[in-house]
Amino acid sequence: MPGFVVDVGDLTKFVMTKADPRRVDDADRKLAHEFSDCLWSVLARLYGVDLERNS
Repeated sequence: MPGFVVDVGDLTKFVMTKADPRRVDDADRKLAHEFSDCLWSVLARLYGVDLERNS
């Protein structure tokens, strides 16, 4: 769960950069990465996989 919270926080930061007139280097790639991190966490939870224990 702590890792998921960090990933969601990172995702939030990059989502906010899309609406910010200041540019962040490689924002789309970073946003895609955080979306995928969060998706894996949600899917693992849905299927009962402990990512920390099994990594």
